[in-house]
Amino acid sequence: MRVPNGTFMQMAWFVDDIQAAMRHWYEHSGVGPFYYGTRSTLDIVHRGTPLKLDFSGAIAQAGPIQIELLTQYDAAPSAFRDVFAPGQSGPHHMGSIVEDYDRELETYLKQGFEIAHSGSVGTRRFCFIDTRPAFGIMTELLEDTPDLQDLFGRITDASVGWDGTDPYRDRSKW
Repeated sequence: MRVPNGTFMQMAWFVDDIQAAMRHWYEHSGVGPFYYGTRSTLDIVHRGTPLKLDFSGAIAQAGPIQIELLTQYDAAPSAFRDVFAPGQSGPHHMGSIVEDYDRELETYLKQGFEIAHSGSVGTRRFCFIDTRPAFGIMTELLEDTPDLQDLFGRITDASVGWDGTDPYRDRSKW
């Protein structure tokens, strides 16, 4: 039996207030700089139903682990609302970049896990697999693409030797 690739590079938290969460991570752990996206809408499919996700996200590199913070501005169904009601926060998923997205996804599905929600950013696909019965949190698969490698590479490069200045950076101003 084939098992998933077992390589996780990201830990993600769902937060009620993304600005406060970035501050908390920076002030209490020194993680940063955080690159955040302004509020946006993304087309997703949640458990088979097409929806619009109203959210923001922030990413920082902490050594070999990427820290992702996500918030959702409404109570609409999503992989986030499957776990957290409005006003709640906590660990949500671990992320894995996968070269063969379809094969990796099929490996999880054959084990009986379900897709909580899926979508794409540009041509890059992603999905949240509901692995809570096995791990207590969800698993995100991120399709490995040159634009993803560029984005994550730039975030990693910014963290190496970072002196603590400008800890919260708007990604749209790159």
